[in-house]
Amino acid sequence: MLSERLCHKKVLVVLDNVDHISQLEALARATNWFKLGSRIIITTRDEQLLKAHGVDLIHNVNLLTNAEDITLFNRYAFGTVLLFKGYENLSLEVKDELEWRDALKRLKRIPLKETLEKLELSYIALEDDYKEIFLDVACGLKDMFKEDAIRIFESCGFHARIGLRVLEEKSLITSSSMFLHMHDHLQEMGRNIVRRLHPDYPRRHSRLFIHEGIEDVLANNLGTEATKSIIISEELRPEIIMRGLGKMKELSDMCYGSEYCWITVDWKFNQVSQYFPKALRYLCWRAYPYNYLPKTFQANNLVVLDMSLSGIVELWKGEQKVLNKLRILDLGFTKLRTLDLGMAPNLERSLSFIKLLESVEVLDLNDLSLWEFPDLIVDLRELKFSKNNIEELPSSIGSLDLSSCRDLKSLPVSLCSLQHLRHLNLKECAIEELPEELGNATNYSNV
Repeated sequence: MLSERLCHKKVLVVLDNVDHISQLEALARATNWFKLGSRIIITTRDEQLLKAHGVDLIHNVNLLTNAEDITLFNRYAFGTVLLFKGYENLSLEVKDELEWRDALKRLKRIPLKETLEKLELSYIALEDDYKEIFLDVACGLKDMFKEDAIRIFESCGFHARIGLRVLEEKSLITSSSMFLHMHDHLQEMGRNIVRRLHPDYPRRHSRLFIHEGIEDVLANNLGTEATKSIIISEELRPEIIMRGLGKMKELSDMCYGSEYCWITVDWKFNQVSQYFPKALRYLCWRAYPYNYLPKTFQANNLVVLDMSLSGIVELWKGEQKVLNKLRILDLGFTKLRTLDLGMAPNLERSLSFIKLLESVEVLDLNDLSLWEFPDLIVDLRELKFSKNNIEELPSSIGSLDLSSCRDLKSLPVSLCSLQHLRHLNLKECAIEELPEELGNATNYSNV
């Protein structure tokens, strides 16, 4: 009926806020429904819906600039683009300044219901696992490296790549080639979904992100197994944090501090920290003040470990643990003296942080699948590097274990003049000829 009436007329049709393909099937099934020259404009939050219907031209609407924001606000609030003076007193006739400030504080914690209902339409239509991914991004993983987030989601059993793609198509997230992004309003909407289930009981929230609630839960040891992720403010002291984690048995994501924080001068914990939940998959504690990880922390599920800028000298005191699931590691600017990366055979991220380890003396890279040698610190005393695919070595090393490096073809001539080199293990290497200068070296005690 509709097609018969419009096929002989040039028309402009605007289908606004489409959320299901059945709407397009009913109102604009095919181009021959409309006369040549007609224009059909469809607005939707779901890009996949447009692709499924065969829409030719898809345009992503950019966010307004700050100037455009103000112009739009003035037009709707005051009926004019240019705001003239004199409205300040008028606004105070309805509410005084303290009431306005109180209203703003409330909006930061409890957004307007009408606004949330509109934003939640896309969220409500998601499958349950995609909802969980969205809430994780909103409550902790926003602005994270995209590949890091994917590894964390995959370790939880989610199909992360397709899940993030669905969220992006529904305009719930945006992503560059490296990072995950989310609009502030959508982030607040996601956090409100978590918060409103138990508004007066933060300890029951699946994700904790409000400082006051977190401080109360940790300081009073009110944690429960309901908590899956937590973002901790730098204002909380470490002993309060460690004491409060004891009951959070299912905690999988924990983030403390920012990239700008440093070890607080009055934190002096030359000891082992107390407890980390074994369920942790993402542990980010920059400026970690303790010297070691807890002995009880097996870290079998750990995928991402970031303890840069910290006082840690060794991961575990007097022992090593195999971390088969660990994919991303950052220990830059720490006080590490010994580092065995053979305990994490599946590392994926570049080991560029190694050059930032100013105190490390012993470095074990055994069994890592490295093709390119990472930059090293100058004071490295001992390097273990057996069973690797490395083809070239840097000349700034003190002690080498290169056993079973079957692709190692040559040694740098400068290696022969290293003053501190004492031990060199070349068993089962592919080296056919040693440098002539090696015969003149007098500092070797064991080759």
